Amino acid sequence: MKYFVLFLIQFFITVFSFGQSENNENKIIEDYDKVFTKAPVMPEYKYGKAALEDTISHTLLERRAHLKTASAKYIFKVNAVGAITNLKCIIWNGNSTLRKEFETALENTSYMWNPAQMNEKAVVAIKVINVVFEKDKLMIEGVEYVSGMSTFLF
Repeated sequence: MKYFVLFLIQFFITVFSFGQSENNENKIIEDYDKVFTKAPVMPEYKYGKAALEDTISHTLLERRAHLKTASAKYIFKVNAVGAITNLKCIIWNGNSTLRKEFETALENTSYMWNPAQMNEKAVVAIKVINVVFEKDKLMIEGVEYVSGMSTFLF
């Protein structure tokens, strides 16, 4: 009888300690380790699109990179602290020197991005941009993420 009571006590302790259901709050926190392609607030340059264009144009002119006619599409991640990681060029039509200079200039804007927000918390998200160079003008447009683009990030 004594062993039976000890068995029941051990059984109930085990059931209650390991048999608890998963808390929904923990489930949400686990989701923040993922990379999002869509979020209510997507990553943006802190000072706006025009400032990003001006900053990169100024950097390219300082480096004496000649802004010739070219176009490109880039994909990168913006992490939860606003840094750019995994910068990749998907399409480039233009001068290879200009491409390297542009990538350096864009990487220099790292930590100047507002991260994506999901349930009022910063998360890692993918950002896709189109870039058009026309003589002395640079235009950058955010683009909707298309399924399959993330294969370029890894």
